[in-house]
Amino acid sequence: MVNYYFPGIVLTSGMVVMCLYSAFLQFMQSRHSRSRRVLGWVMVLWSLSYLSGLMLLLRGGEGSPDSGVMRPYSLTVGTFAVFITTCYVFEVLRPGWITLRRGLALFSPYLLVLAIYAGVLAVRREPVAFMADMDMFMASLSQFNVWYRLILVFFTVGYLAVMLLAFVHFAPEYRRWTDDTYSSTERMDISWLRLFMVGLVCMTAIFLYRLTDERPETLLIHFLIVYLFFPYINYKALFQQNPFPENYFREQLADEPAIEAQEEVDAEHLFLEKLEEYKGLFERWMQESRPFLDPDFNRAMVEEQLQLNRTYLSQFFREGYGMPFRQLVRHYRVEEAKRLMQEKPQATTKQLSIRCGFSSDTVFHRTFTENTGLTPKQYRLKLEEEAAAEE
Repeated sequence: MVNYYFPGIVLTSGMVVMCLYSAFLQFMQSRHSRSRRVLGWVMVLWSLSYLSGLMLLLRGGEGSPDSGVMRPYSLTVGTFAVFITTCYVFEVLRPGWITLRRGLALFSPYLLVLAIYAGVLAVRREPVAFMADMDMFMASLSQFNVWYRLILVFFTVGYLAVMLLAFVHFAPEYRRWTDDTYSSTERMDISWLRLFMVGLVCMTAIFLYRLTDERPETLLIHFLIVYLFFPYINYKALFQQNPFPENYFREQLADEPAIEAQEEVDAEHLFLEKLEEYKGLFERWMQESRPFLDPDFNRAMVEEQLQLNRTYLSQFFREGYGMPFRQLVRHYRVEEAKRLMQEKPQATTKQLSIRCGFSSDTVFHRTFTENTGLTPKQYRLKLEEEAAAEE
């Protein structure tokens, strides 16, 4: 028993410290970033869940070798942990959408289920049934005190499914927004959320398995996953930039004044008539002022220059150039890089990436290769061969 308790206490204590330190880092960097504040509170709540588990371990309660399987307390805490972590995914994909009211609406079905469980046990004057092992649990499955815990398990899996569905549903919209709004989107990339969800699925799976098997090995696997998962997520979150205006999805877009159908048709017709004029203005601006050389060049600058709202600006790029804003800007930057390679053959990749508005050498190399089919080095060799052939 000593061999079980000592590593369990040490690892759980370490989790409390790590979660609190992660929360501190997120709060310190949370200015103008609601998603970091949300993750900070997620880490605080995770630390409290591990702290409560530590207290039970020290008292010889749930989590100890004699605590049994399918414990309602562990299910309650575990489901809440999955739920609050799901809230962070929503905040990244749709900043401002998760409010206290919406959060309670999402969590209230589970609270109702818990209230029913506690209420029925109170009316029957039954204590929470102790299940020493899975054989005992299965033998007692006809009892309300026992089978009802499977409903609690359902909610744990359910909130995990909600998170996965949210990513599948909202990620494409997120990517469209970033492509249409920003010329550099490296810090807005959400591909790491896939690993986030894989980690959470693994944590949930080992958590549910631990409810049926309290062997020390399962505890160690759980902590191995968590000690790898939390530092990675917190590191990525510290560099994740929100592409939307702060609390964008909290504001009701429906509150905007309605546009009559005929007015909308007339405005659309007028826009199409002036499309070539807008293209001319845009191309002159790009050639004369060269705003695309600014790494922070974004669509708001184009809106101000052309005096078009977001809807028509999206249509401007789609119908005028057949590509989103980010792709068009990268095209201009690559063309500038090709020009500089001819004029200044000795310019390094780093110098080219800085002068052409790319956020890093890596982004420049990848973008140049995607647009030309050649790496910068291969393109230089091609220019040298052409120059030699002309001589």
